Amino acid sequence: MPTKWAGFITMIMIVILYYLPAFSILVMAIMLMKVYPDKKKKILAYSIPFFAIAFLFNYYYLDKENKEASAKEPKQEQVRQDNENENTTAEEAQVNETSTNVIETETAGSETNTNSAIEEAVKNYENALPEAVNQGDFTIVESFLLSDSPLYHAQIDLVNNLYSKNITENLYNFEIVSMNQETEDIYSVETNEEYGIVKNGKEERKTYKWIYTIQNVDGQWLLSDIHK
Repeated sequence: MPTKWAGFITMIMIVILYYLPAFSILVMAIMLMKVYPDKKKKILAYSIPFFAIAFLFNYYYLDKENKEASAKEPKQEQVRQDNENENTTAEEAQVNETSTNVIETETAGSETNTNSAIEEAVKNYENALPEAVNQGDFTIVESFLLSDSPLYHAQIDLVNNLYSKNITENLYNFEIVSMNQETEDIYSVETNEEYGIVKNGKEERKTYKWIYTIQNVDGQWLLSDIHK
């Protein structure tokens, strides 16, 4: 069979199947007219309305369903894309939230480490100062001070002056009240201190409130200034 005839017949079969109810009525009418040739007109009169109804049903109702199905496909595809976009947005938000939490955790950890290092530096200074005064040896406290700073020179004079007068000190209490960041590498630290000042064998207890300036120099926290 030639290819063009095969294609034509295939197309005819598709049309027949699509409009099968209408063609069924047509075939039945033809068969009835062969069986009852004397009643052709009556058979046609009854068959034509049914044929028309079946044809119109196929044409309007089935075509309408096909059009609605075709119309739904883009909507369903859009819904699918919207869902994918929402999932992607949710995943991105979760990643961003996780990144933010990691950054916040790292920042909090860094601040905690810095505060601990500053507290340790101030504590070491407070413990070393009375020993330096009592022994008349500034080098005991020198390593906790920023070289050539105001506090450095003030404590040289304090150690030499008290030692020359045979005055000693005892540290009884020390606490850090607050800690404030002035710049990236400079903090101010407020303290409460209680000392026993021993002069001529008699001890007098005194309390002090000081605000120290402490700086980070090459990774080491050093005290540089003091004021009330």
